[in-house]
Amino acid sequence: MKAWAARERWDRIVREYDDNPFVRELATGSSQASAFAVLPIVIALHTVGRTAEIGRSLTDRALILDPRLFDPLLSAATDLLRDGDAAHARHILDLLVRVGEQLAETGPAPKRRVLFDAKRSFAHSLRALREHERARQVLKELLVADPDPNVRAMVYADLGLMAGGFDAFASVWPMARATFGNRSRKGPTAPPTGTTAWESSRSPAATTTTRRSATS
Repeated sequence: MKAWAARERWDRIVREYDDNPFVRELATGSSQASAFAVLPIVIALHTVGRTAEIGRSLTDRALILDPRLFDPLLSAATDLLRDGDAAHARHILDLLVRVGEQLAETGPAPKRRVLFDAKRSFAHSLRALREHERARQVLKELLVADPDPNVRAMVYADLGLMAGGFDAFASVWPMARATFGNRSRKGPTAPPTGTTAWESSRSPAATTTTRRSATS
């Protein structure tokens, strides 16, 4: 595995994965040797366009053995989401979030931004699969965990889309263009984002109450 990976012969790694049951077993994290094999297998499957197969045999143990897997697995899951395959993306992202939270306590923990992106993408996969309540829970946990205003703006935008009944930004943008696109010669006006998107999805009464509380 390491020799083919060094030469970037991903096709040969995939051939070994297909033909050799021992190589497929290594992908589960079943032995210490898995630490040297899982990363090349993940990269190879992603590179040759078989990304949906990556989560088939991955386990928590495989990720714990080699935390370097976080970045390529997040990249693979992001591509699956972009291609509309939320089910396979969800499986990988669930693994990343679960193991990431475990490693945050025991070490070595993944980078904070990687874990944030994994959790937010996990919420996106849940939203696409109509698991709205759990998606909201994941997003609200992110609001509590990270005070960064840029991070909070992104999470509020996600919550706003869900409150508006949309499962992805791609669903709301055509409607926004049709509504706002001709109101300015400067071009189409983007739909509200961040806290504005979240507040605009709430009832006028609730928004008014919130504003009165803030000024009192």
